[in-house]
Amino acid sequence: MPSPAAYERGREIARKIIAQHLEENNNYSETVAVMLWGLDAIKNRGESLGILLELAGAEPVKEGTGRIVRYELKGLAEVGHPRIDVLGNLSGIFRDSFVNIIELLDDLFQRAATADETAEENFIRKHALTLQGQGVFEGAVVF
Repeated sequence: MPSPAAYERGREIARKIIAQHLEENNNYSETVAVMLWGLDAIKNRGESLGILLELAGAEPVKEGTGRIVRYELKGLAEVGHPRIDVLGNLSGIFRDSFVNIIELLDDLFQRAATADETAEENFIRKHALTLQGQGVFEGAVVF
């Protein structure tokens, strides 16, 4: 998850969210909440994950069988916007049914938080550094 079509639909929704905020506020939103609900994810094959991946500037990576094995950070030039921090609101069904996806997301956000990018182009890293300065973030991202 997400399926190729759900990934593309999610990317388009995320781009519209980004564009609307940019137009209304003349800046990029540093954090966007995304609902990760199990039944919705099952019905639309992971559209909300497509939204999340576009906001964070990532894409799914598949093995030879077509199974997604990783969410990879794309280069910022390819992304076209800063990496936006995502507040994932998970339902119990999503949490219990998609443990593998949660592990992939945890890995993604760990790498984004420690990426060699400036805080102005990576809000995930910016927020992780802020938390680290407060003694909260010590190399672990809780998703």
